[in-house]
Amino acid sequence: MSPGLLLLLGSAVLVAFGLCCTFVHRARSRYEHIPGPPRPSFLLGHLPYFWKKDEVCGRVLQDVFLDWAKKYGPVVRVNVFHKTSVIVTSPESVKKFLMSTKYNKDSKMYHAIQTVFGERLFGQGLVSECDYERWHKQRRVMDLAFSRSSLVSLMETFNEKAEQLVEILEAKADGQTPVSMQDMLTCTTMDILAKAAFGMETGMLLGAQKPLSRKVKLILEGITASRNTLATFMPGKWKQVREIRESIRFLRQVGKDWVQRRREALKRGEDVPADILTQILKAEEGAQDDEILLDNFVTFFIAGHETSANHLAFTVMELSRQPEILARYRMGRL
Repeated sequence: MSPGLLLLLGSAVLVAFGLCCTFVHRARSRYEHIPGPPRPSFLLGHLPYFWKKDEVCGRVLQDVFLDWAKKYGPVVRVNVFHKTSVIVTSPESVKKFLMSTKYNKDSKMYHAIQTVFGERLFGQGLVSECDYERWHKQRRVMDLAFSRSSLVSLMETFNEKAEQLVEILEAKADGQTPVSMQDMLTCTTMDILAKAAFGMETGMLLGAQKPLSRKVKLILEGITASRNTLATFMPGKWKQVREIRESIRFLRQVGKDWVQRRREALKRGEDVPADILTQILKAEEGAQDDEILLDNFVTFFIAGHETSANHLAFTVMELSRQPEILARYRMGRL
């Protein structure tokens, strides 16, 4: 290759690199006034921080965000290549963003939970639907199942599962047997949600559905694992990816079978619970896409129980850290 051609190619590469750097700089410049951690790399931005998050055992990406919020304040800028994200942690700002229709969900971000490793997970369900009109239509149907009368009718289910949990904990309370409250509360909330929302008896607390419990856990792990876009090409990850895909298909099939049973019961005029599933089926009038119906089944089954279980687990943890509040709680003063 002639020196002239090499010089031309080198110049073209330098020009392209310069244009790329200029584009990245201009894309970031409008957000530079927002505080944020220093960028380890100009082009990669803060991406190297995310790669290092696992150096400390048990840390996840949100731990990194929490550290930044503590250090730089309630509004933090994050750069990855030419894109800028803003982390907002103040309650007032979070409420404004969640309650206002002016701020739409980022379809690219929510695609990560709509589909996981090529399998439809949350799809266009209530959590992952990015179109406000379609989301609002679904929400109106769901609200019927969360009316005061509906919630009061579920108290028996709540009390039944709570008493079951207490009995199991009492049997283990010998002062020597370690108990994972996170696992116990996860099983409890899953039992409650399955029965309250879909009329299903899962028996998680009693260990009757260990395969289902394991598959739900795999799906939650899969949401995190899918952030690695190269996982499907890495031989060491193939088994995990295959199990995650099988778990998603299994859960959607469980939902499909249960929906079909309830639909047939409604057609026969049988008495059915006035739960979320019944409200959806009554409101569909033949227009509801079965795939979207299954999306909401998976959404409530996974996202619903997971958030409730985490809140309860954090409550137990904080009570254990505040003995004076725990004492008042035991005396019924809270």
